[in-house]
Amino acid sequence: MIIGWNFPPTNGGQRQGINETGIAIFKGDPIKSLAREICQNSLDAGLENKVVRIEFEIFSTKVESFPDVVNFSRIIDRCLMTSNEEKNVKAINFFKKAQEVLRDQELIFLRISDFNTKGLTNSDSQIKSDWLDLVKKSGSSNKGDTMGGSFGIGKSAPFVCSDLQTVFYSTLDVDGKIASQGVSRLISHKLDNVASDFTQGVGYYGQIDGLLHVNSLISIQPGYKRTQSGTDIFIAGFSDYDNWDVELIKEILDGYLYAIYSGSLEIKINDLLLNRDTIDQIINNNRTAMPQKTLAYYDVLTSPKTHWIEKDFMKSGNVKLGLLIDQNGTLPRKVAMIRNPWMKIKDQEDISSISFMGMMIIESQNLNEFLRKIENPSHTNWEPNRASSKSEIEVSKRLLKGFKKFIQDEINQLITRDGIQELDLEGANEYLPYDDSDDESKNKEIDVLSPKVVNIEIKKINKLRSQQNSKQSFNRQEFYELVKGGLLDGDGETYVDDHVGSNSEIEKPSGLGDKPKDIIDGDKNIPSPKSIQPLDIRLFCIDKKNGIYRLNFTSSKNAIDCSAVINSLDEQGNRIPVELVDARLNDELLSVKLNRIFKFEVKQGESINIDFKTKVNNYFTAEVVINGIEA
Repeated sequence: MIIGWNFPPTNGGQRQGINETGIAIFKGDPIKSLAREICQNSLDAGLENKVVRIEFEIFSTKVESFPDVVNFSRIIDRCLMTSNEEKNVKAINFFKKAQEVLRDQELIFLRISDFNTKGLTNSDSQIKSDWLDLVKKSGSSNKGDTMGGSFGIGKSAPFVCSDLQTVFYSTLDVDGKIASQGVSRLISHKLDNVASDFTQGVGYYGQIDGLLHVNSLISIQPGYKRTQSGTDIFIAGFSDYDNWDVELIKEILDGYLYAIYSGSLEIKINDLLLNRDTIDQIINNNRTAMPQKTLAYYDVLTSPKTHWIEKDFMKSGNVKLGLLIDQNGTLPRKVAMIRNPWMKIKDQEDISSISFMGMMIIESQNLNEFLRKIENPSHTNWEPNRASSKSEIEVSKRLLKGFKKFIQDEINQLITRDGIQELDLEGANEYLPYDDSDDESKNKEIDVLSPKVVNIEIKKINKLRSQQNSKQSFNRQEFYELVKGGLLDGDGETYVDDHVGSNSEIEKPSGLGDKPKDIIDGDKNIPSPKSIQPLDIRLFCIDKKNGIYRLNFTSSKNAIDCSAVINSLDEQGNRIPVELVDARLNDELLSVKLNRIFKFEVKQGESINIDFKTKVNNYFTAEVVINGIEA
């Protein structure tokens, strides 16, 4: 049995270049990719009721410790020669750097080891095994439906962190099977003995005959020896990233904060141990270096003010939502969307204008299975168009909008229950409705320089007012997709959301809220009212039950014969006039007509308070247009 490096020939087939797809995906952010993919793989392999432990340890050793280094150096030389012939500058620079790394006396490795895991099982099988999926297969994953990975692309992340694009794998599985093998992802290069043929781009260290692994644990790091089931990954020529350990901690906390806090994952980076018992000290001792988002999510987990809600979502299993409301305006307004194995997939934004932070933990196995189908390869978003059928795409869109609506409704209920009545506005253009099915309309901005009317949007105050009944029902084909995907049990005809919105609406008279006309009677030579752009604008709820609100703004100019038009906006951004009963400015009764307050004056820099009573006894998303004649 001959052991060494072997890059098999293409036999005239496809050749690979330096821009291998899997590596290119993670090249932009190597440490982040490494943190996410390694933790995910280890959690997927975790033993039941055991805390998965992952060690990251950097070490250096004599370059001669690199397995079959003489032969590997010749391979690097041939790759450089081929790159020069092809005049590929990127490849030339890479292989020159690789030559320098191999000429040094010391070679830096990063060892990544997991414990309390089952290891890479069935290494002796050539058909289906965890070993083959990680070491030999490309774009393939046989993980269960609730596991983190599904594309088989994440295995490329360690190669990105290697100046040699070379990694060694070694495993002891739960059945006692042992395997080790090296993998190098380079380029197709000319064979020594066949000048007209090229090798494949991927080569292997192990049994040259058959490109098989060796049945022993590889020994690269002095003093380290595996004695329990798990997997070791040795990244050869670990790239010299500044503060890699600090960045690794940040990225692990960003993606796996809940896994660590809940006690399912612990991390050791060199001498630092990050687990359920130490996380509080580590975060609080490094608050100035931690991203604000991570600190805010940790506050959600630890604050006694966090409101936790559990729900059987869409009759398919449990989801848990934690919300932390902050009236001081310091929280980033995001919700971490977390699925099994307790990895954060995305930060859900555009939820509410109030200061808050949240975590949504999707515990349901059915939901996890369904979401896995629409996840992108880097596991950072859910994309409905990845679903396999048109009806499944529609179901995916409804599901994601359902998540968002659930979060919004719970925030609104907290606001009502806890008496949070004032909403501080950061900017008129930041409001977005929760319906994100149309990206173009979602990102549409109002033209504040329009010569007609400038819409001053008051941020969302509570439940969105809808012109349609908010009950959701699925047609038969969509219902079939839900049952097939595990989201429903198939016992009923349709799914109905338990939240029913207000259906009351006011017919919109022609012209109201659009153009400032018919405001001033009499002489046609009187100047037409123009938009007044307030320096600051806020809306308060004074008495929700009786529909009393306060409009506060600071005028940017002196103006007479002013008017304010109040509309509510539905989910699609359509205007619905808010019928007014009366309005007062400093206890002086003002004229009102339907949704318009008029005949008042403002002075530049003056803070204006207008109290108005409506026929609406619920919070609504407001649009306010203020016009006047400049004095």
